[in-house]
Amino acid sequence: MSPPVLSYSPANPGNVKIVLSPRAGNEVSSFEVEVLNNSSVFVPLTSCAFSNLNLSCEVSLYSILKSGANLEAGNYLVMRSRAINEFGSSFNSENSNKL
Repeated sequence: MSPPVLSYSPANPGNVKIVLSPRAGNEVSSFEVEVLNNSSVFVPLTSCAFSNLNLSCEVSLYSILKSGANLEAGNYLVMRSRAINEFGSSFNSENSNKL
């Protein structure tokens, strides 16, 4: 998997847009996205439902903080993703750009 691409939503500045770019391979049934928290541990981001037909999501910073990210002022937002299919899950992607 390529790393997720993060950007602020132009229409809603309090939201973060997450875009996934899977590589070709076996059919993917879903994706998992994780957020790096302030303890340097990745925690699941469950407020977005990704699939082959839905490779982007807009989520509020509030939802990201509720996911266990526990970010503090000055922390960057960093995510990673992986694809899931009938055979299991892929390796985690590289980390996203810092936002």
